[in-house]
Amino acid sequence: MADADRTNTGEAEQLDLAEEFYEKELLPKLLPTAKGKILVLDIESYDYEVDADWEAASDRLQARRPGAFEFAFRIGCPAVGTLGRKYDVIEI
Repeated sequence: MADADRTNTGEAEQLDLAEEFYEKELLPKLLPTAKGKILVLDIESYDYEVDADWEAASDRLQARRPGAFEFAFRIGCPAVGTLGRKYDVIEI
């Protein structure tokens, strides 16, 4: 997809396109060797970084593409992390 096509879409559409790119292009290539790692994707250029640490991947991407609009995925997992508190079940 040409860069001009991406800039004419809204933010929600860009996120949808980035997710589609991740699922079709990146996931099959990265899953065998990077499952569980974080992929940080610049949704405008489709440049990306992979690392076990979210901040490290983001820092490297920002060094290459200052101001990148980032979207993160945990490779092969439905969510990058958890929101809120995690509770353990205590049996009494």
